[in-house]
Amino acid sequence: MSMQVLSGITPIADLTDTGEDASFHKERLSAYSSKASGPAGLTDYFSLLSACLAALNPVLNRLRAREYDLSIFMVGGDMTQGRRAVIKSYDLAKPIRDHRIEINSKVEQDFVHHGKVQAAAIYTTNYDNLLNTCKFMTHYAPSIAILSQRPDFQFTPGLDKIYAVAGYGGETRPYHKPYWLALEALLGPLGDVIVKTHGAFDDKYRQISLLYDPHSAAGDVFADSTRVGS
Repeated sequence: MSMQVLSGITPIADLTDTGEDASFHKERLSAYSSKASGPAGLTDYFSLLSACLAALNPVLNRLRAREYDLSIFMVGGDMTQGRRAVIKSYDLAKPIRDHRIEINSKVEQDFVHHGKVQAAAIYTTNYDNLLNTCKFMTHYAPSIAILSQRPDFQFTPGLDKIYAVAGYGGETRPYHKPYWLALEALLGPLGDVIVKTHGAFDDKYRQISLLYDPHSAAGDVFADSTRVGS
């Protein structure tokens, strides 16, 4: 299978989705990305994600050596009282386990958003689960991965603050996927790294981006990176 892989520093504006403000904290944000694309008719997206991670391995290994742990932030669906009566055994973490991702620890909490009850959580896992985690994020939009070396990551700034900024929050922006720009603006200065996947189900490419604050403790890990396609 013929495959093209590009990796390096990527402009934030190139990563923004429709409706997102590319200027939002752009002075403080940077991204290191890897993009893999294949020929027409390619459906082996798992191989594309694997190729992306292989290209990112030098950076990921440096983060791992500095004891950055992998966590997944995710938000569940509408679980108001009527639905809870029907789905009594609702388990927010089930989609993660269905993707063969081992959960080491967790923080879960229910939130009320525009009159609807939603569960949100932070689950920690192992680096060995990173490929499955990236695959999971392409299938489950209300999730995003975070790398952090802070021992109090699950509690500072806290799940409530992460939920408040990561969701779109406005009346016309429901919690259907994390607002990653705002999430990185919150966690980046603390030295955390956001792991974001790109590529819709029918796109012939997959991309993985590591979002970070170059002025934080994570900045020097990416100092020798070069622009994609340079």
